[in-house]
Order: sequence, then structure tokens, then C-alpha cells
Amino acid sequence: MKVLGYELPVVRHPQVDVSIHPHQAAMLDAWHLHDSFLLVTKTGSGKTAATVLPMALNLKTYNDNSALFVYPTNELIRDQERAIREWLEQRLNRKVRVITPENSVGLVDDSDVELVRIDAKILEHFCEAWKLRTRKVKPDKGRALERLLSTAKPKIVLINPDILYLIYGMRYGKSQSAIAALQAFQTVVFDEFHLYQGVELARVLYLIHAAREFGAFKRVVLLSATPHPEVRRWVDKLLNPFEITMETNTTHTISDMRRVAHDIQLSTLRSGRGKEVGIAQQKIGELLAQIKSLRTARKDDKGYVPCVVILNSVVKAIELEQHLLDSGWLPNQIVPIRGMSDRRVRQLTSDQLLVIGTSAIEVGIDFQCDYLVFEAGDAASFMQRFGRLGRHAPGQAFLIGSERECRAIESLPDEISRSQLEERVALTYENADAKAWFVGTELGAFAAFAQAFNVRRQVFQDRDDGPDVQETKEQIFDALKNMMKVYANKMGIVQQLTQAEKLYWRHARGAGCTWVEDYLKIDTFRCGLPNETVHDRSEELRRGPAFARFEVDVGTILEKAANPVTRGEITFVDGFTERHKIRIAQSFRDGSIAPESLQTTTEHDNVMITRDGGLDSASSIMSRRGVGHVFVFVPKDAVSPDWHMKWFYCRDYQNILAFDGDALLLKEMCKRNKSHV
Repeated sequence: MKVLGYELPVVRHPQVDVSIHPHQAAMLDAWHLHDSFLLVTKTGSGKTAATVLPMALNLKTYNDNSALFVYPTNELIRDQERAIREWLEQRLNRKVRVITPENSVGLVDDSDVELVRIDAKILEHFCEAWKLRTRKVKPDKGRALERLLSTAKPKIVLINPDILYLIYGMRYGKSQSAIAALQAFQTVVFDEFHLYQGVELARVLYLIHAAREFGAFKRVVLLSATPHPEVRRWVDKLLNPFEITMETNTTHTISDMRRVAHDIQLSTLRSGRGKEVGIAQQKIGELLAQIKSLRTARKDDKGYVPCVVILNSVVKAIELEQHLLDSGWLPNQIVPIRGMSDRRVRQLTSDQLLVIGTSAIEVGIDFQCDYLVFEAGDAASFMQRFGRLGRHAPGQAFLIGSERECRAIESLPDEISRSQLEERVALTYENADAKAWFVGTELGAFAAFAQAFNVRRQVFQDRDDGPDVQETKEQIFDALKNMMKVYANKMGIVQQLTQAEKLYWRHARGAGCTWVEDYLKIDTFRCGLPNETVHDRSEELRRGPAFARFEVDVGTILEKAANPVTRGEITFVDGFTERHKIRIAQSFRDGSIAPESLQTTTEHDNVMITRDGGLDSASSIMSRRGVGHVFVFVPKDAVSPDWHMKWFYCRDYQNILAFDGDALLLKEMCKRNKSHV
């Protein structure tokens, strides 16, 4: 079946010398007329460029010439740094200085705008370059952030929500200075906004509100190809954004048509459950001669890789990579793009034939490739992954699907438009529940306000005293209280705020809710299981010691790590190639803990996790090192959790259990299901 590519019209706009799409012109025209925008267009249609254009024209406007671009993954940050620089330099003729740790000392230039990306690792490198240490021991990330956010000239900062969340939670030593510096950033852009769900959605919405209350982000821009209707309802309440789509009218005359997507030949690959890796390997084998020929023909093109494979889990991606290596592939021919892979492994070179990755690719590098082999978990995932292909040239895609999925795709005509494909995909796959309802629950409010509660705690525990200090503390308390009240009124969750406040103050007075303490201690933007630093001895043999140490989420260690042994802060493993059956050791039948009640491993440190029915060194991973984790167990028949959550069966299969942010979500899911019965 041929899925036809499509063109978009381009217009001439009097403010720029390049042709742009109508939705980009609409953004340019409305930039100073609205304080918030929702831009909804197809993948690859130039959403980022739509925000870069008005920014470039605004560089000489005092106090409105710097912007923060927030991306859900660091891979997307790296990709968009290149894209933004290209637009500014090559299309808009602006001189850009990209700030890196290597060039950040003593350099004065005549650039029009500065561009810098920030994540946890880069912050450490800036601390090293600037010799910033707290008491000469740890990197002083707070001071580094303050310097990176200073705006002596127009600046675009690319950052992830994790760092932003920590700044406004005053979790860095100099967060107050960083918060003050952010007031110079009157524009914030959240790309791929549809990826925020459940707990993270509750947090990002309040984060936007809090930042604006602190004087930053007077203009908020949300970019999304597939926004969930329920998410849009909350966004409307908070921001009432001006919406721009590909159908938005423009007064500018259409001058031409521009090719945005090329034709793609789509085929299906039937697969039974658990056979997806074998099917992918077989198809790669069939394509190997063509893949090598294509690589030879474009041997000097480092932005190109002949084939991309996207699977639904890290476990499958690792398994496929290992099978290919065992069959004779060389490590330097494969690029692993997943949360576990070292960043240096991900860089494309002229030797590489194949990218193997997971959902990180959906919002990651803009590959140029000819073949795509992919799974799809839901409708949005299908279109995001399919959209990786055909951006630069025609291509061929192979869907690994169930009998039902394949029949649905095969029943389509031999030649269809992308819109027709999208309609069929929406009928074939369930749209993933964004769990936007969680925002309006008691625990959703608590998750959103946890950041403010932590700031309260820090202020309360500050030992500085005296009339002036006490007055300042009271002012901060009043400001936070008013900030939360305004948000609750906007979102219609006043009662939920009252309940969340009660949880906090009951704990603060020592009157119960012991889980609150541990939740506030570990409060981070992400709600999944924590990461551990691992040293992979098999990766050390394949690629060398420089690539052997990286961070892996606890769930993957439990499910897939071979022979995990923890020594100090490092967990040593012999690869991630064998699937283990993971269960919570307890059945909770003794009645010592009530179901659906939030607990903490600080008080119940015997919450062990078995692997293949036995205990090993990874079994205590959620209760060791003195870090408490919130958990809840509920009857398995009371909820239907999906793959976006991390949950575990208990020993007798009668209950399921989740930790931390997912624990809050699981409890509210159970309550919600009961109310709908």
C-alpha cells in the first residue's frame, strides 16, 4: 500500500525574506496579540520554526527577546539545537553563538543571539569549566544555572522539565537567583506537550502557573501534533490559548507549494505475542543487502542511516541488538537510541547501518532513512513513529502488528492519503488514556502542589531568625498560599486544594500521613521508578569501559539485568538480555496493611521484589540506602493500568502494587473506578 506524501502551501510574509507556511505566518501575526498559544500541526510541519520566526524578529525588543524551550527528552534537545541554529543562521541571517562548556570561558563575540542547552550532565561540565564547587566538594549547579540564564544579550535556552521543576522547587543552592534570572525569559515553549500525562501533567500545569506568578513566561506556547481532548480542557482553563492549526486562515497570498512528506510504501508483518523481536530480525536480514548498498552510496553522509527500528520496550530493543551482534553484526554498525544507551553511542557515523530504539525516537533525532520497522502501542504512537519516515525522501515502512492490526491496515486501498491512514489508525488502535482526570483529584492536587509544599518546608526549616527574616518568611508563605489559591480557582479544584493542604499540615504537625514525608523528599518531575547507576560488563566488552556506566530505571534492572550486584552506589550487571518474572514478595493477606492506603518503605522496609520466584541482590532495590518510597497495593480487578505506568503483581496475583507518583495515580484510579460502578 502506498501512503501518499503531501505538500503544504507557502506564503510570502512582509516581515521575513523566506517563504513560510500559513500556520507559521499566523503565529508571526498573532505573536504580540495573545499571551498563550496552542499550535497543533502534523509531525514535520515546522512547529519549532513557527516559534523561532517571531523570536528572531524580536531580538532587539528589550525584555522580550529571550525564550526557554522545554523538551521532554534530552535527545530532542540535541536535535532541536541544530534545527534552531540552522533556522536562525541559514534562513534568517542571524549570527548565533552556541554556548558550551568548552567555549564558555573568556569569549566575547558579536553574535545576535546566544543558544545553550541544559541538562544534568551539561550542568556538571559547566561547573567543571567554571570551577564551581559547593565547599569544594560537589558541583555548584545553582551558580552554574544562574550564569547560564543570565541575559546580557538575547538568549534561547533549551532545557528539560526536570531541571525547570527543580529550579522552582528551590532544590539548587542558588535557585532564588535562577528564578530571578528566568524573569528575563518572557516566552516559554513546551514542545511535544501531549507526552505529559497523569502526574506529570498535573505538575507541568502548576509549574507553568507558578513560573508566571514569579514573573517569567508571560507568553506560553504549547506545541503538539496529537493533543488529547481532556488535556486540552485543562489547558483551556489555565491559559485559554489562541489555537493555530494547519487550517488557520491567513491574509497572506499563497505563493507556492512545498513538499513536507514523501510517499511511503507501508507493509505489515504479522506477529504473535512475544515474537516481535524475531520478526524484526527476520525483516532486517531480508533488507541487509539493500541496507549495505544504501550505506555505501551515502558513505559520507553522517546524518543518514539506512534503517530505523522502533520497538515498544527497552527490553525488546536490547534483545534485538544482542541477537544481531550474535549473528555477526558489529557494534559500530548499530546505534542504540534508548534511555539506557550512552550518549556517545547514539551519535551517527558513516559506518552505521541500523538504529534500534524505543519511544525515545518518537521525539528524538530527525533521521534521514529509507526503511522503518516499527511497533505501535496506540494511535498517537503509530502516527508519531510513522512520521519519522518520508521527511526527506520516499521510504518503505513495515508495521509489526497483531492479526487484527494487520488486517485493518491491509483492508485499506492500495493508495491512500495520510489523513485517511490516520483515520483508520484511530479506529484500529485505542488512544492511550492521558489520565488528564488525575489533575482534578485530591492526590492530583497534592502532586501538583508538592513543589510549593517543599518550598514551605525549606523556609520553615531555615534557621535564620529575627524580625526581618520572620517577616520575609511570612511574605513567602502568603505568596505561596495565594499562588495555589489562584491556580485552584482557575482549574476548578478548590476542594481538592483544601484536601491536599490538610494532608500536608497533618503531617507537618505530626498527626499522621507518614508517606507525605518520603514523597516530598523524593519529589521530582518524573513519576516513574527511580534510576540507578549501573556498570554493564557486557557493554564494556562490546564497546569499551567508556560506555559501560550509565543510568537505568529500577524496573529495567529488575526485569532484565543479568546477575545484578550492588556495591556502594553502583549496580554491576552482565547485560540486559534475559527476561525475569517480577513479583512483590508479599501477598499482604495478613491485614497488617490496608489495601488502597498509601504507605512508605521507611516504615515497611520488607517490601521485597522477587525475580523468578527468589530473592537476590536486586530484591531490596526500593528500600535500601535510607531512601523511602511511597507505595500502595490495590486488588488487581479494581483497576486496568496500562503500559505507561510501572506496576507489579503481588505474590498471589490478587493485588498489584506501584511506587511513588504511580502509587498516587493507582490509588486515584481505584477510587475513580469505584465511583463509576
